[in-house]
Amino acid sequence: MDEYGDTVYTLCYILFAVCLVIPPDEIISAGFSLEYLFSKFLGSEAMNFVSFHIKRIVVTWMVHSCLPFGYFFGLKLRQSHIFASYLNLFIIVTAFLPIFAILLIRYWSWKNWSRHPLARTLALQANNESDDYHSVASSVNIEFRRIDKFSTGVRYNRVYFTDSWILKVTMHHVDVIHQRNAFLHLHKTDEHALTVENSGNVQYLNIRVSSLNNKISPFEIRLLATDYDDMKEKLQAPLRTARDLIIQQTLSERFLEAFKENIRDNPKHRVAANVEMETCIGCLREMSNVKLVKLCDEPDKGECKTCYCRPMWCLECMGKWFASRQDQQQPQTWLGSKAPCPTCRATFCVLDVCQVSR
Repeated sequence: MDEYGDTVYTLCYILFAVCLVIPPDEIISAGFSLEYLFSKFLGSEAMNFVSFHIKRIVVTWMVHSCLPFGYFFGLKLRQSHIFASYLNLFIIVTAFLPIFAILLIRYWSWKNWSRHPLARTLALQANNESDDYHSVASSVNIEFRRIDKFSTGVRYNRVYFTDSWILKVTMHHVDVIHQRNAFLHLHKTDEHALTVENSGNVQYLNIRVSSLNNKISPFEIRLLATDYDDMKEKLQAPLRTARDLIIQQTLSERFLEAFKENIRDNPKHRVAANVEMETCIGCLREMSNVKLVKLCDEPDKGECKTCYCRPMWCLECMGKWFASRQDQQQPQTWLGSKAPCPTCRATFCVLDVCQVSR
């Protein structure tokens, strides 16, 4: 009976430790994550990124170091026969882990946490050698508050790109490199099947981020190929791609290429030279350059309808709109399908999309 109770205790403790170290979404939603339990001490990541993660790493080290000691101490309280001959030795040995963590945290906290690994990394990137890490931390905090930053990854392995900084957050560490001193190397890709039944694959890109400052350790980031273009919009540092490495296009990108090729074969829609073209109302960047003209059939026949809207969209935005109105599980049918005009809802097909010319 004691052996059964010890087995149940061991399994429950393992489950508790796993939920504490790698909490599932259900545990996080219930408010049992370390960030929630110590929220008053940690503060807000969004408002004070550097301070939050300095404290989070401290809490993580302290709690994780206590887990082995907690297990063996629990066996001692149960008067368990597991490891009976060595139980006291295991308790003494594992007790050194939280003691070591306390000493390490005490060392980090010297001069307002200036010896913390994150603080030391920031101090190495100060503009002046006389500046401490607080001036750099202020810059990181300000940029992290902006909503236009790029972020990707999962919990405890998340990457952020701000206007000036590249940040990688892991369970026990935070890597920070200023973009003016960074250089990136896309050195590897790998593909994985989404499901056994689905033949589609997802591609991951492995990028090594290094700094011109040799004292700052390089690190790896891993992101989906679908996030690559979004990352490049925030990237200021040079990026080198390994030879013969092919980045997989997304389904939408492949469709847009096919959509544009088909539209180039359609008749052009001519407008008078004195007609002023407007900016595309979809992207607000390109000039509107397409007009929906029913060419697939007679005006009063078929599913497609006559559209009376003036040119208001660019070709790329029209292609994205067309793709968004299709069955996402049947991409092979997209080019032969129909969609409503984004403005007046008149039904059109690919044959009805005409590029504007003067």
